[in-house]
Amino acid sequence: MCLGVAVMIGATRLRLGTPTEPQPGFFPFMAAVVLVVLCGILFIQAFLGRSQGAEAFGELWRPALLIAGLFVYSVVLDSLGYVIATMILAAAVIWLIWALIYAV
Repeated sequence: MCLGVAVMIGATRLRLGTPTEPQPGFFPFMAAVVLVVLCGILFIQAFLGRSQGAEAFGELWRPALLIAGLFVYSVVLDSLGYVIATMILAAAVIWLIWALIYAV
């Protein structure tokens, strides 16, 4: 929640603009508002004891695999080109999501 408030403060230092004419701080401000609202909901659920218990760390191999894929993408981007490297990364991510959904 503190991070969201800090981003809101930083975004207001930029010009916010209006929804029809957004300025540089508009989208960071809106993202921070969403973050603060969601954190507030989680805080209220935890305070009232209605939150579901969860593990502090789940399966760490999933985010590690995504980070490794993004690293490989950044390495091969110049040699393969944007279109081919992005298509390979997108196909790998879609395959991974599909495999995780249907493996359960």
